[in-house]
Amino acid sequence: MRIATGAYRPFLADVDFEVQSILDIREYTDAHHRATVSHALVLAPALLIDNIYVGYWFWGRPSVYDLWADLRDLSRRIHPDFDPTVPAVRDSWLASQR
Repeated sequence: MRIATGAYRPFLADVDFEVQSILDIREYTDAHHRATVSHALVLAPALLIDNIYVGYWFWGRPSVYDLWADLRDLSRRIHPDFDPTVPAVRDSWLASQR
């Protein structure tokens, strides 16, 4: 897969389906393949899960725009200086320049 896609880094692989079994995320509607239900996590600092996308391979995955909005919202919540137009943020920056 790595050579076929031109990837420089190895893909994560669960050859023995250990993670699939432990997390109980096997796709039960496909008895022929050992497919895994797609999961995408948005992680906050300290590896806290902020948002989870679960679903079918196309419709269940987040788009770039979904992730962009999630990360913007997360940044707004964790960075006190996210909005530079807030007077307190500007005052703090000016004080650090003196």
